[in-house]
Amino acid sequence: MCAGRKAEGGCSFFSLDLARFLAAIGARVLTCLPHMWTRIQMRREGNRVHYEGAWTWPGAVCPAVCKVRIEIGDDVPYPHVNDLIVFLSARFRLYAEFYDGLRYGQVEHPAWPIRHARLLYMEETLLRAAGLPQPGGDPVVCFSEGVDTRIAWFKKVDAAARGVRQ
Repeated sequence: MCAGRKAEGGCSFFSLDLARFLAAIGARVLTCLPHMWTRIQMRREGNRVHYEGAWTWPGAVCPAVCKVRIEIGDDVPYPHVNDLIVFLSARFRLYAEFYDGLRYGQVEHPAWPIRHARLLYMEETLLRAAGLPQPGGDPVVCFSEGVDTRIAWFKKVDAAARGVRQ
């Protein structure tokens, strides 16, 4: 989910998955981000990636699972990356609801190296477990090896910037 004014757009996450329980609890307490302890497995076999995760949390309507298999294709040079992929991968501000209100952290990272990918299999109940509607249309599928990312310490968003009356 993205939030903020156009010049300061950013992302707010429903969950950030960690395989270690203590790391998830510590990260959640320190950052107020929704880190979740997840039974998670990812393996790569040549140009295929297999990902499986399972989550349980209080209040979920059903168990949340996600099983995805993709086939990685060719690189997508940045001039040819479409606006949606840029929007999804080029986020430079992160929002989180802290104990004392909404806060943001500036995010620094280079452009994600994007590759075409083809969905081979998908089974998921994440959206339903979170109480969200199923999206229409085909899923957007890409792959990236990732990039190193730095997030600055969170600063409070002032009420005027949020459009909140005091």
